[in-house]
Amino acid sequence: MRASPPKYVPYSPKQLSDERTYKSLILQKQRRKVKKTIQNALAVKENYLKRFSTSRFFILTSLAMIILVLWTILNLSAANRSPSWNVLLITVDTLRADYLSCYGSKKVRTPHIDQLAENGIVFEKAFAHNVITLPSHINILTGTYPIYHGVQDNAGFRLGEKAITLSEVLKKEGYKTGAFIGAFPLDDRFGLGQGFDLYDDFYGDTTAQNDFSFVERRAEDVVRRAVEWIDQNRQENWFCWVHIYDPHAPYNPPPSYKEKYPGNFYAGEVAYSDSALGNLFGFLKKAELEENTLVVLTSDHGEGLGDHQEPTHGVFAYNTTLHIPLIVYQPKLFTEHKTVKFMVRHIDIMPTVLDIAGFKIPKEVQGHSLKPIIRNPDKGRVEDCYFEAMTPHLNRDWAPLQGVLSDQFKYIDLPIKELYDIESDYREENNLAATDMLTADKLNKHLQTLIKKYSSKTSKEIRRVKEDPQTLERLRALGYVSGSGQRTLKGKYTQEDDPKKLIHLDNMSHTAIDEYLLGNPSRAIELFNEVIERRPTMGLTYSQLSFVYHEVGQTEKAIQTLEKGLALNLNNRLELMAKLGIYLQEKGEFKRSIEILQGVLEEDPDHAEALNYLGISYWRSGQYDKAIPIFEKLIVLDSGYASAYNNLGSVYLSQKKYELATENFVKALKYDSRLAGPYNGLGVVYVNQGDNSAAIENWKKAVELDNQQYDALYNLGILLTQVGRFGEAVDYLERFIQTAPPHKYEKDIEKMKELVARIKKNTR
Repeated sequence: MRASPPKYVPYSPKQLSDERTYKSLILQKQRRKVKKTIQNALAVKENYLKRFSTSRFFILTSLAMIILVLWTILNLSAANRSPSWNVLLITVDTLRADYLSCYGSKKVRTPHIDQLAENGIVFEKAFAHNVITLPSHINILTGTYPIYHGVQDNAGFRLGEKAITLSEVLKKEGYKTGAFIGAFPLDDRFGLGQGFDLYDDFYGDTTAQNDFSFVERRAEDVVRRAVEWIDQNRQENWFCWVHIYDPHAPYNPPPSYKEKYPGNFYAGEVAYSDSALGNLFGFLKKAELEENTLVVLTSDHGEGLGDHQEPTHGVFAYNTTLHIPLIVYQPKLFTEHKTVKFMVRHIDIMPTVLDIAGFKIPKEVQGHSLKPIIRNPDKGRVEDCYFEAMTPHLNRDWAPLQGVLSDQFKYIDLPIKELYDIESDYREENNLAATDMLTADKLNKHLQTLIKKYSSKTSKEIRRVKEDPQTLERLRALGYVSGSGQRTLKGKYTQEDDPKKLIHLDNMSHTAIDEYLLGNPSRAIELFNEVIERRPTMGLTYSQLSFVYHEVGQTEKAIQTLEKGLALNLNNRLELMAKLGIYLQEKGEFKRSIEILQGVLEEDPDHAEALNYLGISYWRSGQYDKAIPIFEKLIVLDSGYASAYNNLGSVYLSQKKYELATENFVKALKYDSRLAGPYNGLGVVYVNQGDNSAAIENWKKAVELDNQQYDALYNLGILLTQVGRFGEAVDYLERFIQTAPPHKYEKDIEKMKELVARIKKNTR
């Protein structure tokens, strides 16, 4: 629900029946009466002073006593009111509960989180409802199940504006609200920005098509931004959400943490995240904000780490990925450490925060406040917990996974049913479904009842939106295997569609990506082809395989792979079409490229990447007047799309409109200072304006940021040769010769080899 300007609405009898509203009204009336009495008393005082100056001392003394009494009455209720706590929500992505020392881990030291737990409330059995990032965070911030809000995957879904988030409630209560996000799955385009004064998701531009690597915003950078914002708003009540992404695969902690945890980089990422949070906790203490701040720390889900054959997360819903840490800390309110052994849930976090802060819990919330359990852990009530893992079903047409935690049992509804007694079998190694069919059937019926009870009309009607390739590639770069189709291919699923039977294909795809990143593209191609042979309906694999072919210069095979996938009418058809349009463009087949990209836009007019590459096709085919409005539309759709500004600048550069080109290159760098393309464009502008020094400086910046800026390398070598800086020229030219892909730069490479030979011969 978007925040709207406050309007005056008379109080209704229904509102007056609310105890908190009624007390507030009574207090307001009392204050108005007292203020009016004081004003009357002051008027009387003035009158007496004028008429009876001789009695001034007596009158002033009496009046002072009256004002003192009235002021006491005015503030009488303030002493009984709960203080307005600041709220700090910390979500550490992909953090397994058993990788924190306070949850018994011997694998990693987490002293800062441990200290929070030592002085706070630790929930031993806290569980998520999803095993991927976006739905889990929506569960946390809305207090509702995914079957209610309708967001079941990272791609293809948006949180609707009618949803009520924790940030919106607190903002309405006068809080300053800020969110600081570590990675793209929580980008504000997915709907979580509602209710925040600042939604800081500025982690840079990642538009490289289907790249398997990504740029991550480190925990210390996220924390630094959050600390700056809290410091600026410390005089008011604030709600700050800090999202740290580091423990997510691929695991690449800073060097010192690699040294501390040489055989377990995941542990290194967890330890590094703890260190960064130590800076945040230290700031709160130093700024004297700690005692007035309610801190809630949790994770969105855990990590497989090889258990149940799952290296990361997203396929299964075992305790490795479903069990999460939950710690609540408020030194004034909760003066002693407590451990709560009752099962609690993500959807309980929002109502707990609002209850502690003294605000009304929205009627839509499906979780329950944990405040009573915190007060008396021995009298808690165990609530059932619905969970799901829908990504393989939505994107690979595998069987859907749903389940329920009830008492000591965990039931997973799949073609091959699963039932575990998690009190005695926490690692879920003994499936009881075949031997205890009575309990399995009972929980299956209970699960269907829960789904019916907690689903909404809206969630039943929600259809997936069509994601643009830019969004899909960003998600894929983060390790999420996602598509954007509107449908699945099957109506009935058998044991052959059970994720337990197909996990090897997912692992094979991960291995293929690893092989590519390790410099073995031929092995990656072999593995991707094997996946397609075994499961032809896995549309994502066609996209991945075409990318590897493209990167090794086999563009024709990349195109053939995409056409093969399109012939099967797979659920990621638009993604494959857009990529085909891009590769045809690079091949110089602009007419066909434009036709295909226009076909994508006919189905989805706001398809961002199709717009971007249609604009590029128009530009490269010399149709500048058609390219410009395409990029302008793209910028209207996403004002922070750095690559769109860069491409628009390139069009103006081709038209020799240097002022407009510069303006757009500068805007591109405003939104992403790490984007290399604008520096290359600025270099061309400056050299055409006769400023060789500025051109060299910008081209050097381009190749410093991106070692694949082959045009900038080429330009540097030529210009440095022209100005007589032959040693530097040879360095850049040799880099160009060694790294530029021959299938794109074959003729230029041969020319530069001849130039280098002449320079070396003439400078002996």
